[in-house]
Amino acid sequence: MGIAEDRKTLARDYLLRALNLEATLAVGAEDPRFHIGTVLRLLSELEDPVPGAKAWLARIPPGSQPQELANQTLLIFAVDRHFAVEYASQILGALVPSRAEVLSGGLVWSEAPRHRQPAGLANLGVVGFL
Repeated sequence: MGIAEDRKTLARDYLLRALNLEATLAVGAEDPRFHIGTVLRLLSELEDPVPGAKAWLARIPPGSQPQELANQTLLIFAVDRHFAVEYASQILGALVPSRAEVLSGGLVWSEAPRHRQPAGLANLGVVGFL
């Protein structure tokens, strides 16, 4: 692994830790919920763009815990659903480590509508919440 890949790995680790909604915040620290969109975008930008990606939607069912994630939908760019599931699991594991399996197992999956599909090259990963 080269220096550039080492730095990407380190950056990815820091960004994933920044998403943790269960972590105790330091005095004066901002709530991570305010930065989820930015962190997801940065994580996606660490990936090399690829052709042929599809957009997937993964909806977290109503009544899920934590409540702030219930009924939210993740927009994921992946080459197939298998990888979309992996990306969603990684992000949910970062957001709520104690509930990641429960949340991941309850996701309602669908292919995103045409207007959400990437055109040309796309950075893979969870690119946002809808």
